[in-house]
This record gives sequence, structure tokens and C-alpha cells, in this order.
Amino acid sequence: MVFPHQGENHSNGINNEKDIVVFMNTNPLCNFNKLLKLTFQADDLKWEHKGGTTTKSDAIVHLPSNEHINISIKNHTSGTLDWLNTTKGVSESVKLRIKEFQKKHSFKENVDEEMRAELELIFSQILDNYDINGLSVMLDELFHKYPEFIIVNDQKNKRFITFNKFNLERLFNKDNKFIFKSARANTSRQIWLKNEDGTEVNTNLRIRIHLNNGINALFSKKGSVPCIKIQQDNVDEFIASCSDKIIDYY
Repeated sequence: MVFPHQGENHSNGINNEKDIVVFMNTNPLCNFNKLLKLTFQADDLKWEHKGGTTTKSDAIVHLPSNEHINISIKNHTSGTLDWLNTTKGVSESVKLRIKEFQKKHSFKENVDEEMRAELELIFSQILDNYDINGLSVMLDELFHKYPEFIIVNDQKNKRFITFNKFNLERLFNKDNKFIFKSARANTSRQIWLKNEDGTEVNTNLRIRIHLNNGINALFSKKGSVPCIKIQQDNVDEFIASCSDKIIDYY
């Protein structure tokens, strides 16, 4: 099977996930499938698209033993990768500020630039007062919930790069002491690690506060609520640092 790479099946992340599942089912001898068969002593594998917002798994691999392997799938063209996008951990005080903002502007017919700037300022102030210790705990919980394997579709080089989630353990650790540093965008902060000797290291992680459906939906029946997003900056650098990568070209 030739994996589509001209953008025809990549209008969103769901299509990317489905395409990879099809690729894996029709290429049983690709490197990652061979690794899974060897590791789990399985003669046959069946991939299934999972997806959905209630699970971190985008796909599962069924084994003949009736067990299954959880897989996370990412699409990388340029920019960042998302590790987390959740409404959990958003405090009641943050929700209240958004409701007050909504009420204040509910009489307006259209969203204008002044409103957007005001909302950005609110998010910036929220990040300035964010519980960084809580971030360490949240990342640690995320690590334990994450699927065992992560596949990144590196579209630029037409390849799938697969690695074990343990490559995240050094960053997603409750013992880490994080600090925030300002970024260009008011709605995000760079996450830096502060070591015991006082040195500071850029984790290339970023925290962002945003509305899940955007500002316009806040004033419609659809609605919009504040979310916390954890992103990976410098994705190519991060992937290069991962150990035991499995690469399949398409």
C-alpha cells in the first residue's frame, strides 16, 4: 500500500489515524509490526482505529491472546505536537472569569479585536498565577495514562517514527520542578526545568490556555469552555532524542 502524502487524506488528525491503521493492517511485515510480533509472540495482529475524546489511545492492536496494545498517533508537518488538551484541571475561578467575560460582551453582535485582546490578557493573567506544582502532578498522571507506543507521522520525510512512551518519563515526572518563561503569545508559556543546582533547562514543552471551540462559539448555542493544552515545541529535536525508534517509510 502506498500511504497518501499529498494531503488528500490529511484534512484532520482523525483521517491521519485511520490512514495509519489501514497502512498497518495492509503491511504486516513493516518494521513496527515485526517488532510487536516478536515482543508479544504473536503470529497475527489486527489494528483498529479507536479515537475519541475519552481515551488517549488513537488505535489498538488486537493480539491472538485476546489482549491488546494501546497506540497513540500524532501527525507532524511543522510546528508543535499536542500531548494533552483537556478541561480537567481548569479551576472554578478560571471558569468564572470566562463567564464574566461572556456576560460583559453578550450584548455585542460580533467579536472584535478588542474582545480578543481582552481574552488574551485574561489567559495571560491566569498563566501568571498558575499552580506550577500542580502541573508536575498533572504531567505525571498523563504519563501513566499514556499508551505504551507513540507513532508520529513525519510527513516531510514520508515515514512513521514509533517510540516507547518511556521517552517521556524524564519530562512527565511529578518530582520535576518547573518554571514558566514568557513566550510571544500571551496565551502560552514555555515550560523550563529547574535543577537542584539552580540551572535551568528548556524542556521544549509549552502550556497554553484556550477556548476549546474558540471565542465566537462562546457567544453561540455551541458554547466554548477554557482548556489546558500541553504542546511539544522543536518536535524534530525531541524525536531525535528518543531512544529505540522504529522507522517505517511509505
